[in-house]
Order: sequence, then structure tokens, then C-alpha cells
Amino acid sequence: MLISQRQGIYTIDMLLASLLPVMNRQFGQHLVFFFWILVWNLVNHVHTVVRWHPMMIRMAILLHSQSTTAYDTLRKTGVLKLPGHSTLREYVNVVHPKDGFLPEVLEDLRRTTENLKDHQRFVVLLHDEMAIKSDLVYDRRSGEIVGFTDQRKWQNTDECNNLATHALVFYVVGINTHIKTSLGFFATRCITADEMFPLLWQAVGYIENYCNLKVIASTSDKASANQRLYRMHNDGKMCYKTPNLFATDQQRYLYFISDAPHLVKTVRNNLASSGWGKNTKYLWNNEKDILWRHIVDIYRHDSESQLSMTKLTSDHIHLTPHSVMNVKLAAQVLSYSVGSLLMAYGGEQGQETAKFILLMDRFFDCLNVRSIQEGHHKRKADLLPFRTLNDQRFEFLEREFLGYVLAWKQAVDSRPGNFKKSERNKMFLTDQTFEGLWTTVHSTIEATQYLLSNGVEFVLTHTFCQDPLEEHFGRHRGLGRRADNPSLWIFGYQENKIRLQRSLAMAMQPKGNTRGVKRSADVVISVSPLKKVRRPRNK
Repeated sequence: MLISQRQGIYTIDMLLASLLPVMNRQFGQHLVFFFWILVWNLVNHVHTVVRWHPMMIRMAILLHSQSTTAYDTLRKTGVLKLPGHSTLREYVNVVHPKDGFLPEVLEDLRRTTENLKDHQRFVVLLHDEMAIKSDLVYDRRSGEIVGFTDQRKWQNTDECNNLATHALVFYVVGINTHIKTSLGFFATRCITADEMFPLLWQAVGYIENYCNLKVIASTSDKASANQRLYRMHNDGKMCYKTPNLFATDQQRYLYFISDAPHLVKTVRNNLASSGWGKNTKYLWNNEKDILWRHIVDIYRHDSESQLSMTKLTSDHIHLTPHSVMNVKLAAQVLSYSVGSLLMAYGGEQGQETAKFILLMDRFFDCLNVRSIQEGHHKRKADLLPFRTLNDQRFEFLEREFLGYVLAWKQAVDSRPGNFKKSERNKMFLTDQTFEGLWTTVHSTIEATQYLLSNGVEFVLTHTFCQDPLEEHFGRHRGLGRRADNPSLWIFGYQENKIRLQRSLAMAMQPKGNTRGVKRSADVVISVSPLKKVRRPRNK
């Protein structure tokens, strides 16, 4: 039966009116219900000028970033009523992207967090570098050439040696809130600890004094520049905490943490080169060898059986330049299933390797608590949230795990025999890995206990990890499609897009070397207004 256009619009209105109460009962204030309310209002809009809701602008920027072709298809076919390209540019370009800590970004973070309670103001400051394309771009908006490092720090007059090769990003993550945002970025080229030192404390100062948040920890990978940055706070000696100079409420420390997934990878790499592969290590402890060959034997034994008891594959055993960076493969090698199977079938020579693997499995579980329910689902108590000051995992980390590593180092140093220093170094983990384990264990214990004693109900130690920043880099690479190595100029504009999307961007798991968590509950409906570039009025 044919119906008129007026009748068709009336039918759509009646259909939406009947669907919205059902969706309200099903989703409540969920994004789905909120989105269709906006769509219904736009369908019934009869005026030429549309005042877009801030959440609709964020959704449009997200869709446009994923695929401009798909965005145009939805818009031109009338499936969804979406803003035009020029409208989106007015919102994205309102903040001129430059390296450094921009006042507009700090103001947005302060405004977003101004209503948080005192125990919700604890955050972790992450920092890491992303490789970018060394390229020069003329910015017509500022009249500057973009692509060089900070000219005030040039050590060479040759301009080619001052092109930026990386972007150093500082990123803020809330301990028990949905805060996940970039604070600023800097053009770098082989950055050193001396250059990072003022930037780190400048970021802490802005977060503490201007945004009124409390920085409890600083997390990075175990690169030599980062570890030297930590030691600079203790006269060149190993250091895991330092007084927070900007804390105004009470005496509070800033804890230094090496990213736990990176530590698991480096430990696996140490083990993979022990009597195997590059053969740069030959780990030894308690009169027994800790060798990669023991894991290879378990893999072969498991492959020959009809029922596999581990997740080991050829990718776990025969590492490549790509797989050596995969955290998932490293965690599955240093897992409970591999350690227990090696303990049962590895013989006398494999007992020390099995013991070390089981300790590393518990270490990673304790430092990778991601949700409230995961520990119950997997029946692993180490994956449960930290809720009490006398949690048994604190004692395990400090006495059993770290005690084992310290005793191992002492045993190698005092082993009888005429061994050279290089030969003793092969018997133990690398100095960077040992320092990362030592720093992370002490910092995680004290930071978690401090949070629990200052109003935080429970602590998920995954918030101390660097995964949010790795995902942030994954979104940058995803925006470039095949050109996943943006220039410094493009990187700045992509920062604006991702920051405006807020929790919508966090709801999508980008491709990369992160495991991620369930995203459905992370989307927070925001009604805060968005600034945009004002168009000049025609006279």
C-alpha cells in the first residue's frame, strides 16, 4: 500500500515513539538510547540551521576518522543526519596543534574533572615515544615550518640532524575514574634523561596545581633513558620513589613504575637467549641451569600428545623480530600451564626453570589486575582487585618474588670459580630488567597501599600499566590507514580528533600490542559544550 510523504513521516514518528520506551527499559541511559533520542530530534527538525549536541559531534568525528567514505555514504543517503565536513573542521581546528602543554588542553582536563570527589582525583602519568615521519610542513595558520625539534636545544647547525623522528607523549589515566587523555606532546630525536627531567616535572606541576589532580605514579618502559631519569632522583642510584614537589595536601611521593608487560617481554627475551638463539645468556641459579631448551622440550612433548595442555605454538618457540615484541606470546610462555607441566615432566634439570616461570606468572597476574570479575571467572586469586592493606600478594611480591631475584643475583656474584664479569653477567638477567623488576615491585606495593589508605575502595593494578598509551598510539596509526607513520604536523591534528572523541574513542580496541578490556561500560555520555572556530559573518 502506497502512503504519502506526510503519512510516511507520521509513521516513522509513531514507530520511534513506540521504540524509545522499549529502548529506555533495555538500555536506560546507555549511549544507544541517547543516540536514538538525538536521531529522532534531528528527523523532526524543520529549521535550516542545526544546533548539534556535543555528543553527536564527538560521534561524528569518530565516524569521520574511521572512514570518510562511509561517513559521506551515511550522510548523503540520509540514513543518518550528520554534520558536514566544514562543521567538523571548525571543532577539530579550534585548538591549533603545537608541541608542548597547551592551555586549552589543560583547561579541558580541569573542566572535565572539576566535580570529582577527593578520592577520585588520583591519576597515573604515562610517557612514551612514537615514531613519526621525518618531514617538513608549512603551516599556513601559524606561518611556521613544522617538523623540527625545539630549536633552543639544537646541538648541531645542520638542519637535517634536527628533524624530529619521534613524538614524546604525556598521557593521564585515572586510578578509579574514566580519565584517559593526552596532556601534550613534544618533537624529539633520541631524547635523553636530562631533557625528559624538566618535562616530567612540568607535567606533574600542571596536573597538580592547575587541574587539581593527584599524580601518584609515573609509568614508562624500561628504556635506558627512563631508568636514568629515575636514578637522577637518587644521586645515580636505583630509585623507585621521590617526594612529589607539587603535592599541597600532605607529604606524598611520586612512584616510578616500569611497564609490567614490557618487563614480561624482556624476561622472556632473556630466557629465549639462554643457551638458545643468540646464546647471549646462560642463566643459572641454585646449582641448576635455566634454559630455553626446557621450554622447547615441553612444546615438543605437548605437540605429540593428543590433548594439548599449553597454548605453545611454533610462534612461541621460534621468535622473529615481530613476535619478539608480542606481549601475549611472552605471557603464554611464562604461564602457569607451562610452568606446572615443566615441573611435572621436565625432570631434575628443568625444576629451576619451572620455578622461575611460575613466579613470573604470579608476578604478571598481580600487576595486571584488570577487572573485578576476572579473578572469579579464571579462578585465580592473584587477578582479584586489591582491597586491603594486608593483602597476601604484597608479601609474595616483596619477599617471595623479589627475594628470589635478589638471592639469584647474590648467588651468581658469589658463585665459586674463576669467572669473568662477562661470564657472570650471562648467568643473570640484564641490569635493565633487574632494575625494572626491583623498581616496579616496590612502587606497586607502596602506591597501592597508599591509595587504599586514602579512600580508594579497590585498586586495579592494570591502571599502572602503559596499555592506554599504547592504544593511543594505535589510534594514531589507524587514522593514517596504510600511512601509519604520520608527520609531526599530522600528528598534532590527530591529537585534536582523538581528544574530542573522549570515551567514544576508548570504546574501540585499536590494532596493536595490547590486550584491552571490555569496552561497553567505558562510554560516558558528555554534555559539556564544545568550542569551535567562528566563521566570519558576511557583511
